[in-house]
Amino acid sequence: MKKILYILLLLTQVVYSQTRLDSLVLKELNSYRTSLNLQPVSFTKDCFNVSEKNTDSMLIVKNTIFHSENFIRAEVVNRVVVKIDINEKDVDSILAIEIIKSWKSSEKHNKILISPKYKFVGSSSKILRETKGFNGKMIKMYEVLSTMNFK
Repeated sequence: MKKILYILLLLTQVVYSQTRLDSLVLKELNSYRTSLNLQPVSFTKDCFNVSEKNTDSMLIVKNTIFHSENFIRAEVVNRVVVKIDINEKDVDSILAIEIIKSWKSSEKHNKILISPKYKFVGSSSKILRETKGFNGKMIKMYEVLSTMNFK
């Protein structure tokens, strides 16, 4: 009986791990912050876990984007579509740049990105769709859902 309970407990534990895209989004964020003479934010697992769970929740509840902000935490969420040359080798870097660029273009999101009160962050980005097309040249279009949780 104990073995069965232990196995069930293991099956219910969700272990999230940061992807290369998540790391590059954080790198782009810190590059932006340091360009404004702000301190970079540090990755923390608890912020990452919150971001990952929220991103997964939004994948389940289609066309819904959740935002939250309170005195110790803030979250930015975005759905972005990026067109990239089909021969591009470093898709993750381009996606990370475009994710941060789209947050910067929103006054509310940008205010959170550059707030000096936040010291820690976790980022979760999921590619929702990848399609091929032609726009004078072969391209791939990526639809990406991204969440960052700050504290």
